[in-house]
Amino acid sequence: MPGKKNDNPYIEEKNWTHVRKIVGYDRLDTIDEIEILNDLYAEPLQLYINFFQPVMRLKTKQRVRGRLKKDI
Repeated sequence: MPGKKNDNPYIEEKNWTHVRKIVGYDRLDTIDEIEILNDLYAEPLQLYINFFQPVMRLKTKQRVRGRLKKDI
C-alpha cells in the first residue's frame, strides 16, 4: 500500500508492549524524566527483554477449511 508508514509492524508491536508495561501511560516530558528513561533503555531494559522474556515464533501457518491453523 503506498503511503503506509508501518515498515516493521512485528518489532514495533513487541517493543510497544514492553515499553508500556515498564513505563506506563503517563506523559514524561521533563529533562530529568527523559534522562532516567534513556538510562533505563540503555542497558537494563534491553537485557531484561532479550534474556528473560520468552518469545514464541510461528513455525507454519496453514489455511484449513477457511481458518488459519498456526503451529508454534
